[in-house]
Amino acid sequence: MRTAFRLFAVTVGLLLWVHAPASAQTPPTTFDTTLPAVTGSTFPVNAGGSIQTAINAAAVANPNLNHEIVVQAGSAFTGALTIPARAAGTGWIIIRSSALASLPAAGTRVGPANATNMPKIQGPGTGASFTPIIDILAGARQWRLVGLEVTISNGSPHATLIRIGSGAETTVGQLATNIVLDRVYLHSFSTALSAGLKFGVQMNGAKIALLDSYVDDMKAAPNQILSGDDGESKGVIAWNGSGPFKIVNNFIQAAAINVLFGGSDASAAALRPADLDFRNNYVPKDAARWRGTSVVAKTTFELKNMARVLIEGNRFETAWVPANGDGGQLIRLNVRNQNGTDPGSRVQDITFRNNIVKSGGTGIQFLVHDDPNASSNMARGLFENNLFDDINSVTWGGLGNAWTFASYSPGSPEPNSAQEMVFNHNTVFSNMAPINAQDSTNQVFEPGANTFQNNIFQRGSFGLVSGSFGEGTPTLNGRFAAAPFTRNLMIGGSSLSYPANNFFPVTVLAVGFVNFAAGDYHLAATSIYRNLATDGTDIGVNVDTLNARQACTISGVCSPAAAPAAPFGLTLSFSWQE
Repeated sequence: MRTAFRLFAVTVGLLLWVHAPASAQTPPTTFDTTLPAVTGSTFPVNAGGSIQTAINAAAVANPNLNHEIVVQAGSAFTGALTIPARAAGTGWIIIRSSALASLPAAGTRVGPANATNMPKIQGPGTGASFTPIIDILAGARQWRLVGLEVTISNGSPHATLIRIGSGAETTVGQLATNIVLDRVYLHSFSTALSAGLKFGVQMNGAKIALLDSYVDDMKAAPNQILSGDDGESKGVIAWNGSGPFKIVNNFIQAAAINVLFGGSDASAAALRPADLDFRNNYVPKDAARWRGTSVVAKTTFELKNMARVLIEGNRFETAWVPANGDGGQLIRLNVRNQNGTDPGSRVQDITFRNNIVKSGGTGIQFLVHDDPNASSNMARGLFENNLFDDINSVTWGGLGNAWTFASYSPGSPEPNSAQEMVFNHNTVFSNMAPINAQDSTNQVFEPGANTFQNNIFQRGSFGLVSGSFGEGTPTLNGRFAAAPFTRNLMIGGSSLSYPANNFFPVTVLAVGFVNFAAGDYHLAATSIYRNLATDGTDIGVNVDTLNARQACTISGVCSPAAAPAAPFGLTLSFSWQE
């Protein structure tokens, strides 16, 4: 029996050896966002009526019943709304369109074509004011907005469409909680650059969701909203809320930063943003609309302060370097103690899988420790089965690197470096460097459970490089703490520059893609690189899995959102008897 068990243990050990190290990301906590049944009163609001009067009445109704406010579809209601705190209880208040039955069902994204079946809630552009159109106050609880259009009634610049919480709360008990935005359509007055709009949704709270919605045309120029303003528009932003946050099956477009967590310091450790479920969102920028104009442009998705994150099945598309300023990175994972008051700021426990990151100057920019402010280190990241395509400095400006790493911290003692970072089964096309470590001799990774494994890279001009080290092995040893680099395919690279047990086809044609020109990155049956990954599958992205997880990302026609799946990994279960 003992001999058999020893043999089993050896087999298990070999299986673990050929798989990526178990970078143990803690998954995000999530919460139920099912539309509750109405058990209490209905408050109708017809054309010409007052939504605010209905809100005030519902807010003092029995707090243990589910009430609804039914607002006339196809009608415009002008004036800002305030959603107040209410007495403790189990009940919800639903503010919904009277034509909810004519809108797409839950799991299908709304869009501009659905506006005729929505009431339009609009406020005047206020220029030098941050007054939101819908202000969901600190302490508000269990409000759900369903099937509403929220916009501006004139072409004047405006700051915020929906604000959840003030962003200045100092305890979890003060936060707005259980706020769900469901099938809402948020947009500016017009696409004219003069109709600036800075924020779609500020979501500083607990248990906040944006589902099946359409957030478009957030854009601003410096000083356009008010004097001294930086002009950085955001589709979705949070910096002072405990979460969880659920952002599933949305279209989110903004000129500067489509989605941002962080950017200002949390008021307390318990209010650092955490637990983000971010799935099946289409997150683009319209280069034809904004490139070369005065509006500020940056990145599609950025985390500066967030822990426990699932980012899956999304498409992040188009980021360019503006004539003046920073930009061109499609994804930025930058640990930032933004104002110097929160040294516990962190970007940790990241699962980034089955995403498409396409058309930009940089794929992902990693800042693994803040500079010059103290922060926590980046830790426990899994980047698996993603496609990075058209990362090109000629087309989009910038560095042309797929993954750019930095750990500056001048004068700070080491280690100010990332821990447990795993990059497995990605396919990466960039014109300059697939992996670049910038600006310092500091280690980017701490020694430990890090790996680059089973990836396809286009070498471009430089390959895996750091400016102060040579290509390949010297950079791995000098900047990445000798992280294992195994069973990767480096198109155009040289075996003399890299560790053993990797592959170096001379051109993309030599890889044996099914149809590289058409973007079909399956390995053909005739490819000599079939089934050579450490797990016996094809090196690079599993195209069928990626396509399955991307099936509804652009269309928005998804099934009702499922709970997050567990991160990829090897799970073993066995028992025996003596």
